[in-house]
Amino acid sequence: MAGKPLPVVAAGFAGVNAGMTAATFFGLREFIVSPLLVHNAPWRQYAVRRKERGIPKPGDSVTLEESSVADIRSNKLLDTGISGAVTGGLMRGWKSGRKAIIPGALLASTIALGIQYGFNYAAASRIKNLAEERTAPPPAPPTPEQLAEEKLSWHVRLGNRIVRAFGVEPISDEEFLRRLRTARNKYELRIKELEKEIAEEEATKSVESHSS
Repeated sequence: MAGKPLPVVAAGFAGVNAGMTAATFFGLREFIVSPLLVHNAPWRQYAVRRKERGIPKPGDSVTLEESSVADIRSNKLLDTGISGAVTGGLMRGWKSGRKAIIPGALLASTIALGIQYGFNYAAASRIKNLAEERTAPPPAPPTPEQLAEEKLSWHVRLGNRIVRAFGVEPISDEEFLRRLRTARNKYELRIKELEKEIAEEEATKSVESHSS
């Protein structure tokens, strides 16, 4: 017993390690990996994200309306895999030496990809279900037994607990749709502003060419 750390101390070290790992991972992904991929990667996902940010490249030929369920499921998978590999390699290499870098990178990348894909799959399924609900005929009023079954649905409770464990409060379907509409309106406004700026630049160039 003398050589074992106290539970409180062990829990404290575990919390510090988890915080350092999370900060390293999200810092790498949001400030280094994702910006580099968005500005340079040729694939469709990054062309869409460039369009959303108002920095399209000449070769990009996508529109925001073309996004599909497959796009949502693959969102940020490459970003997450790279960031997880770098984070895992750094943390394991720092703790256990060079020989642990590659195993740590592979393990962390696999875990991060699994979590990201699960998050993406849940978001895509939710959007798909909402779309089906809005196009389907009104259902019959639920019976008391059905209402009781919904309240006791284990997968709903489990899903909410998992989400809360990551510090995220579950939101209603109405709030989810409201946020989607707000983001869409913001992108549409930005696109209109860019189109106006381009038109003004072309008009200025036309006037200058005629005057010369």
